[in-house]
Amino acid sequence: DKVMKMLGENGYMAEKEVTGLRYDTRLRAYNIVTYPSEAGAGAAGASFSPAAGETLTIAYQLTRRAPLAFYCYSSGGEVVWTKRIAEGQPGALTGYNTVTFDGISDITGTPLGNGIYPMQITSGGEVIGKTYIVVFHKKSP
Repeated sequence: DKVMKMLGENGYMAEKEVTGLRYDTRLRAYNIVTYPSEAGAGAAGASFSPAAGETLTIAYQLTRRAPLAFYCYSSGGEVVWTKRIAEGQPGALTGYNTVTFDGISDITGTPLGNGIYPMQITSGGEVIGKTYIVVFHKKSP
């Protein structure tokens, strides 16, 4: 049971006892944003070109620290990139985290081709977050 206090616009303090509160203790990744590392967070959702040497930042928040695995999939469902982070290491801490993705396929060792790639963040075999990345190789003038 908790007593909640609120200050109203009229300056009066109100109190209300709240019972039956339940807390969600599940591990979750939320506020997941991807952006070209060179452009900064203001370019959230923009594409990047690994063939041009650009990297992608994946920013997210965790409800608690935990070991993580990132999986990036091709349009055919094949895993093209993975990254594992041990619990307590940068990228696997409670709160705000970032991971950098170079866009190089684990399978071929070459930059991913143009496309939209689904990505999952997992811990202990459970999906705790999802996002996607956009690869777009700009043509040279």
